[in-house]
Amino acid sequence: MEHFLTKVLTRLQDYRSKNGIEHTPYDAKYDQSNNIKAIHFQLSYGLGKFSIERDLANNRIVFKERQWQQWVTVLFFVIMAILNPEQTWLLFAAATINIAVLIIKEIKIVALKRFLFE
Repeated sequence: MEHFLTKVLTRLQDYRSKNGIEHTPYDAKYDQSNNIKAIHFQLSYGLGKFSIERDLANNRIVFKERQWQQWVTVLFFVIMAILNPEQTWLLFAAATINIAVLIIKEIKIVALKRFLFE
């Protein structure tokens, strides 16, 4: 399992050097015995923060996504619909942009997972 996280960290470094324009900041957390405990990284353009962590209880690797941005966006749309029900065109335009961003984010996540876990 430790070897796998070291490989993922190396692949993240390769991913960043391969995509020169797109930077992928990452950070590795280590435990007391200097083994990699977790790797946190962020997609470019504010598309999200992710982590790959060791789950010692189940002896497996877990890929986690921090989804607070999606909840803030949903909350924004709900508040907008309540406060301005007559401006539905603005709500639909904003929702369309949000859906486009989510699709781009999912495409990038799939590409990154494919690159890291092949």
